Amino acid sequence: MSVPSSPKVLTTGLSLLCCVTVVTACTAESGGRGGRPSTDATKGPVSVRVVEAALQTAPKQVTVDAPLFGIHQAEVYSKVTGRVASIGPQEGAAVKAGDLLFRIDRNDAGESFLNMPTNSPITGWVGRWHVTTVGEQVTPSDAVVTIVDDRTLRVIAHMPADDWTQVTPSTKVTATLLGQSRSAKVVSIARSADPGSGRGRVTVEIANPERDWRAGMYARLTFELAPRPRMLLSAGALIITDQGAYVYEADGSEAKRTAVQFRIVNPDTVEITEGVTPNAKIVIAGANLLSDKSRVQIVD
Repeated sequence: MSVPSSPKVLTTGLSLLCCVTVVTACTAESGGRGGRPSTDATKGPVSVRVVEAALQTAPKQVTVDAPLFGIHQAEVYSKVTGRVASIGPQEGAAVKAGDLLFRIDRNDAGESFLNMPTNSPITGWVGRWHVTTVGEQVTPSDAVVTIVDDRTLRVIAHMPADDWTQVTPSTKVTATLLGQSRSAKVVSIARSADPGSGRGRVTVEIANPERDWRAGMYARLTFELAPRPRMLLSAGALIITDQGAYVYEADGSEAKRTAVQFRIVNPDTVEITEGVTPNAKIVIAGANLLSDKSRVQIVD
C-alpha cells in the first residue's frame, strides 16, 4: 500500500531541486565549457623583472680539458710475433736513442729471427711498460713500452668552430693541473676542422723543467680570446627543457617564449648566441612561473 506524500515533504523536495539546479547552472556559466574553472579569468599577472638585451664588448674565456703528451713520445712495438725474452730499463729510467729496450724470442722451427732486439727510437725516459713479465706473448700490433721526453709537454685541444677561429699564435693560454697554473704557448692551429664534430684543433706546449707534470694526466687549458660584442644575460633568464632552451620576452603585458642557442659563461651568466635581438625586454626573474602568452606585470 502506498502512502501519499504530505504537502510539507513535496515542498521541501522541490526547494532542494531548485537549489541544485541553480548551483549547477551558475557553475557551468562561470567555469566555461565542461564546468572547469577558467584559468585566464581567475589568474592574475605574474610579477617579473626584466632587462633590456644589449651587446657588450667583453673578453671571452674558453676552457678545454685534454691529456698531456711528451713533446717527443713513442709507443714501441715488437717487430715480430713471439715471447718477451728480456725487459730492459725500469719505468722512469732515462734512455738514449738506440738503447736496447727488450728482446723477443722466436724459436719456432723455420723462423729466421731467433732473438729479436728492439731499441729506443728517441731519447727520453721509460714512461710505461705494457708487459710485466718475461715470457709474455706479443705481436707486432701490441705496444710493449712507451718512451717519453716530457721536459716539454704538448696538449691538443679540440675547440668549437666559433672559438677555434678566434685563436691566434699570440692568444694567452693558461694550463692548470694539481692546483698549479702555468703559461702555455700556441704552437699550431689547424686549418681544417674535423668533419664529424665541426671542431678545430689547436696545439699548445707547456714547459715542464721539473718533470712533475706527467704524460697522460689531464690539464685544463684556458684560452683568453680577444674582446668582441657578446649578448650576456643572467642565468635566471634561461629555461631549459627536453625540447630545447628558451627565454621569455616581455611584449607589453604579455610574455612571449623565444627559443635560443646559448653557452655558459659562468654559474651566473650565459651568452645568448642566437634567438634574441638587442633592445628586447628579457625576463630575468620570475621566468620559471611563466608559459607562452602569460600575463605579466613588470616590477623594479
